[in-house]
Amino acid sequence: MARSPEAVEISEKQYNELLKRVERKELSDEDWTWVVKLLKAYWSLIRFIEYQKVSLQKLRRLLFGKKSEKTGKSTQTKDADAQAEQDPTQSTSVSSTQQSSDPKKNPKKAKAPGHGRRPHDSWENAEQIWHPHTELKSGCACPRCKTGKLYPYADPAVWVRIMGQAPLVAEVHKAERLRCNPCGALFTARVPQELQTNPPEANVTAAIIKYQAATPFHRQAEVQKNFGHPIPRTRISDMCVEATRPAVPVIQTLVELAAQGEILQNDDTGMTVLQLVKEVKEAEKAGAPLARTGMNTSVIVSRAGDKRIYLFFTGRDHAGENLKKVLGHRSPDRPPPIQVCDPLSANTSTGVIPEEAVAGCHDHARRKYVEIRDTYPTSCQYVLDEWKTIYETDALAKQQNLDPPVRLSLHQKHSHPVMERLYEWSTRQLEDKIVEPNSHLGAAISYFLKNYSRLTLFLRKPGIPLSNCECEQAIKVVIGKSSTYPVLTNPPCMTLSLLTEGEVWNSQY
Repeated sequence: MARSPEAVEISEKQYNELLKRVERKELSDEDWTWVVKLLKAYWSLIRFIEYQKVSLQKLRRLLFGKKSEKTGKSTQTKDADAQAEQDPTQSTSVSSTQQSSDPKKNPKKAKAPGHGRRPHDSWENAEQIWHPHTELKSGCACPRCKTGKLYPYADPAVWVRIMGQAPLVAEVHKAERLRCNPCGALFTARVPQELQTNPPEANVTAAIIKYQAATPFHRQAEVQKNFGHPIPRTRISDMCVEATRPAVPVIQTLVELAAQGEILQNDDTGMTVLQLVKEVKEAEKAGAPLARTGMNTSVIVSRAGDKRIYLFFTGRDHAGENLKKVLGHRSPDRPPPIQVCDPLSANTSTGVIPEEAVAGCHDHARRKYVEIRDTYPTSCQYVLDEWKTIYETDALAKQQNLDPPVRLSLHQKHSHPVMERLYEWSTRQLEDKIVEPNSHLGAAISYFLKNYSRLTLFLRKPGIPLSNCECEQAIKVVIGKSSTYPVLTNPPCMTLSLLTEGEVWNSQY
């Protein structure tokens, strides 16, 4: 953090006299002392203003939301050729949007699926109610023309009637009791055992509302209360735990499968667990404070081809430590996987994955320039324009569904020169002292140079994503900042682990 500038106590008269002696180049030893103090104060003031400006920008994003980090059209691709549509590996163009202005050569892009009215046959679990004709039947004479006969028509008239009810509906069961007057004995009617416990679908519904819809327990309880089914939030929490118990073998199997993945992404975020908070308070009260008091939810995304497995763990361990436990189930004959993460020490564990197999996140590196581009517009715009070529190349590979080796060749052709130019430019800025290393721009450049090997791993190995955004999107469900989870629309294989780390690792089949 930048310190406040040191105040220099000099009167206006002294300042004017000093300025005149500087102009005449007649400085005494005392004058040089004043010059040094004024220069230090000026530099500190500039640094302080710069820090405050960047801090205010971050505060504004925190209060009013973050705007898009996209930039305008890259200057490197304004005149690019559209030949990448035919041969991405040989084309000199990296943008799929660079097309001819002739409308005949540019047919209108087909509308993405999922727009328009939903067909009635998509309501798979809706009750199907048939309404037969009460006045007419097959074989009757037509009441309009009086000459033809009616026959069954294949397509019935269909409309969907939406019914409203609480997400969880409670049933109040009352068992009759008989009492003997002389002895006072009570005899209660027998009720089937399955009616004395919640049905499994109710527990699963509570868990889906909490973890997929990102709805806190207290908010669920308020909604249930408004519907006339006041289920306490503690009861809803217990229902989620009940829904998880039978899934322990499935979760452990997914952990074993995730350990065999080719690419593993991980990240974590802070998470408050009341049970762990209670342990911290009890330890402090007993005079033996815990060595680690932090609580985290870690997400690990295992990629094997086009398959994904999502694992979530909540406890005191960091993402790197949880990844180490997952990789303990990896087959010894498989080579080390590729890890994609941001460079926080909490995301890695020594001796788990070799340093040369760890890939960096381009979003994190690029964002450092986005945050300060208002303060350093020229330098940051140059970097962002260069970086845009890399993202455009990756977007083109996704659009054309290129295989990992072909995508690697495309990046080596178009993205490798960009990374080399950025490396040379960054090195020159610091070595030639064009940029102050301790400034915000210097910190962004140093971050890039320090993680350059990780950031360029996607140019040496196939299939490596540019960023760790898949983990960050997944973890929003756990922290309740998003009510949607696009990856869940058609997951090949995934799990939301509602257990703590100890329960996952110590449970037996």
